[in-house]
Amino acid sequence: MITDKALEAILLVMWLSLPAIAAATLVGLLIGLFQALTQIQDQTLPHGVKLVVVTISLVGTGYLLGGLLMRFTVDAFDGISRLN
Repeated sequence: MITDKALEAILLVMWLSLPAIAAATLVGLLIGLFQALTQIQDQTLPHGVKLVVVTISLVGTGYLLGGLLMRFTVDAFDGISRLN
């Protein structure tokens, strides 16, 4: 029972972090390719673009991710109340 909840928590963390990590990775690769092709050496360009894209991805997926987190939290507290 506890190992099932631990596995569920690890998978939830993976799903919660996936949009931000995927967006940052994709944007980093595209910006790196763009910089290599145009020979731009600016180091601040990727950081600003990544910040904007990750923020947009978190705002866009926040409702879904919040629902997943809320469901897990409710299930965890229900499990605690059944321990009596």
